[in-house]
Amino acid sequence: MTLRAYRRFVVVAYQFLPLLWAYARDRNRFLLFGASRSVPPETRRRRARALLESMIRLGPTFVKLGQLLSTRPDVLPPQYVQEFERLQDDVPPAPWPEAKAVIEREVGPVAETFDDFTTEPISGASLGQVYVATYEGRRVAVKVRRPGVERLVETDLRVIRWSLPLVMRFVDESRSFSLETHARGDR
Repeated sequence: MTLRAYRRFVVVAYQFLPLLWAYARDRNRFLLFGASRSVPPETRRRRARALLESMIRLGPTFVKLGQLLSTRPDVLPPQYVQEFERLQDDVPPAPWPEAKAVIEREVGPVAETFDDFTTEPISGASLGQVYVATYEGRRVAVKVRRPGVERLVETDLRVIRWSLPLVMRFVDESRSFSLETHARGDR
């Protein structure tokens, strides 16, 4: 693993370990002396929101992971699935100056290449966003990859693969196979 991946692992662990512990408590795992308790749905929802915010802060790979998990009620409790569904339609865009730099590296200066360019994206996704522009008199959609996304995704996938054994300790056995299969990329 590269130094970049080790640094990223620390950042990811800092974001996720407290949330994984809370999730394990929600699943009634790791309780002392075999005690069992019911977790109120609002507590689960609050924890799911915190995990969602962490995924957004961590960026494209984890947003994509959240999108995937939002379709898997067999892996997560309903409150988590409902919160993660927000990632299907509501992903914060990268700042315009960063997106502009990507466009200009690919096609040249925005002001010289396009007749008009709307700097507010009409759509945002985990790996990119879409803008409306006018090019040679025609209205067009300009899809832009998030800045540095290839390198970040590559590093994050290493971190996820390396972290999987730890994460599996927090997931019950009936859900672990599905999660492990997704992390490895099996179909």
